[in-house]
Amino acid sequence: MLNFRRITTQKRFIPQIDGLRFVAIASVVFFHIYSVLEDHCAIHTPIPLNIDLPKRGVELFFAISGFILGVPFASHYILNTPKVKLKQYFLRRLTRLEPPYFLAFAVWMAAQWVSSRRPIGDMLPHLLAQMVYAHNFIYGAFAGPVNSVAWSLEVEVQFYTLVPILSLVFAIANARLRRSVILIAMAAIGCLSIPLYRTVHFHYFIGYYLAFFLAGFWSAICM
Repeated sequence: MLNFRRITTQKRFIPQIDGLRFVAIASVVFFHIYSVLEDHCAIHTPIPLNIDLPKRGVELFFAISGFILGVPFASHYILNTPKVKLKQYFLRRLTRLEPPYFLAFAVWMAAQWVSSRRPIGDMLPHLLAQMVYAHNFIYGAFAGPVNSVAWSLEVEVQFYTLVPILSLVFAIANARLRRSVILIAMAAIGCLSIPLYRTVHFHYFIGYYLAFFLAGFWSAICM
């Protein structure tokens, strides 16, 4: 029998997390297939695309990221495990994300130039903004990007940079207070993010989605 378990660099493997990843991936894939059928095919779609459920795969990914990245910091502050080495933390994020990220943009840029003759000069400012994970903030998520689906990765990276600061919440000694602070922060951010939803620049920014990452933090201290 082949072993299909994902290989990780962490000693701890949680199969339920990979199960949730499958749910999130399936949701995103079916959402995009459904949108193509609705927009470009003469196929009647019985359920309108604007329902919320199929769109929640990305938010589930954000919550999973909050859990996975929160566990090592929570373990340090709560269980006195070794401190997370920030140099290794950022180096791991950098070496895992940057090479395929840059390669994907090179391929997408070439494809757009060949298929639609989009000028290089038109793509270059958007490319540079996406390279520094700021395209959503500068232009908006879908305003001329080289690769529009990279908007969610920008939000992920913005969260990665904030994790060492946000994880200080785990340093609160009282467990009930610690959980309450995270829940209150989730509720407050959820309410404050409602106006951001109406703006093209902040709807796809870490401020709008932070509550989902904090849900992962909360799960990390409740496991």
